[in-house]
Amino acid sequence: MDEAEWEFSASLEISRRLAGGNPAKFDDFVAMVLSNLARLHACENRFDEAEAAFTEALGIRERLAGESPARFNGVLAETLHAYGLMLAQNRDPGRAAENLRRARDVRKSLAMANPERFSADLAATEAALEELLHA
Repeated sequence: MDEAEWEFSASLEISRRLAGGNPAKFDDFVAMVLSNLARLHACENRFDEAEAAFTEALGIRERLAGESPARFNGVLAETLHAYGLMLAQNRDPGRAAENLRRARDVRKSLAMANPERFSADLAATEAALEELLHA
């Protein structure tokens, strides 16, 4: 285990413990750490571990966005986008496109409500989806 993975793992352990006592306050932090750990694993071509971490992070963020869309749809879209990129890197274009489309749809609604804040994110997702579909 390299130093970055060790730090993420330690942070994940602490955040899971905190979320156990106060999930409303710490579940999103657990999802953030999982998403960062997933990105690290993807960079190291450890796709099974990356997928497991993304899947767990996505489950948490989908639940949180269902409870409070205004607060959590942005991070949900971010996780969907990153997961889609990882799936594309792992040569799973169908699932990659599915996640990128979901990210695009969430980001489109966010950009309609607040174009200054979310239009660049929407453009990045649209570009990633276009590149995937026309590769």
